[in-house]
Amino acid sequence: MSLQRLTALRALMASQPSALAAYIVPTADAHNSEYISPVDARREWLSGFTGSAGTAVVTSANALVWTDGRYYTQFEKEADLTTWTLMKQSLPETPSMEKWLASNLLAGSIVGVDPKTMTREEWTPLQTALTKAKMQLMAVDKNLVDQARVQLNEPPPERPHNVIMHLPLQYTGKTAGQKITELREAMAEKKSSALVVTALDEIAYTLNLRGSDIDYNPVFFSYLLITPTSVVLFWHLGQIPEGVAASLRDEGVEIEGKPYDEIVPTLRRFARELSENGDGEHSIWLSGEASEAIHRAASGEGDLKKPLNLVSEVSPVALAKLIKNDVELEGFRQCHIRDGIAVVRFFRWLHSQVDAGNNVTEIQAADKLLEFRKDEKDFMGPSFETIPGAGENGAIIHYSPSRDGPQRDIRSKDMFLLDS
Repeated sequence: MSLQRLTALRALMASQPSALAAYIVPTADAHNSEYISPVDARREWLSGFTGSAGTAVVTSANALVWTDGRYYTQFEKEADLTTWTLMKQSLPETPSMEKWLASNLLAGSIVGVDPKTMTREEWTPLQTALTKAKMQLMAVDKNLVDQARVQLNEPPPERPHNVIMHLPLQYTGKTAGQKITELREAMAEKKSSALVVTALDEIAYTLNLRGSDIDYNPVFFSYLLITPTSVVLFWHLGQIPEGVAASLRDEGVEIEGKPYDEIVPTLRRFARELSENGDGEHSIWLSGEASEAIHRAASGEGDLKKPLNLVSEVSPVALAKLIKNDVELEGFRQCHIRDGIAVVRFFRWLHSQVDAGNNVTEIQAADKLLEFRKDEKDFMGPSFETIPGAGENGAIIHYSPSRDGPQRDIRSKDMFLLDS
């Protein structure tokens, strides 16, 4: 299966207007999220390796994955080692991806990557290294792995756009209107005509909204564009639910909705307008952790003879999130008390079961802990998958027991690791 997928990708690489000598597949989505949705799990589909970190590089003759020491054993179990090579990036003798490409490709080679899956901060040093080696880094706007999946009748799942909900002031301590007012003040200091927010957690924080598009993360796929006179949310098909819009109006925000996929053409139009009608001093502000694709659109690259200079630095939303207000701090305290109660109840239950000689598997333990947590007020879900490692399994990094096949019981003399 892995070879078939590689073959399809390599055919697409060769068929590009400028044939690609290498194609990079990061573990990333368009928002630089720590956790990704299945629709963005391209490296996993291509290599079979399911670890949460790693970057694949495919050439006509090689297929490699760079990952860290947490995943060496997992990679060797999951990947087809006849077609894939593990690059142990934690070891000093392992060359970086940039050095490997510079050393193994010919001068004049073109390396492709989807610019939505790489931040400007990642793109720039890679481009510099390849240019120095007389190679070119090319933005391939239509993701080749997605195209390969369609060709093999294994299309990626639909991007989720689940229900979004408003988080009341009793939990946030500050209205969305107050937050946007403060952001506009920061924009004025930077002489920015617009602020583009691309990180999903920052959008959720700014608007006091929550979602469930990525497992264990209360976020929703979107972009946020703030100008001195407007607030535009690029979400789903662009129609903001009336209940959400009404809640935002109550907090002093008149929200405009646009389709999620309209962000790039909208930024391109904005760049043209700013170039034609601007005063030459104002620019667009976005985080250096925003994707290369968003940077290109915001600067007008490819559309303007002289692309705009961007304010590409730390997001003001990220800085605002660092300072918790009294309501947020008290929320943390109460949350930990409630969760502590659930964990204590769980350990008491586990000890009583094991001491009585009853069989309790790792999966049953994780399920019981979730049951106790659901008893607590305001519980919405765990923040990551529970790691219930009994005995030797407690030594496996990021251990996740399978619900299928043989189950490991928790024995009375076991050391039991619970990471939850």
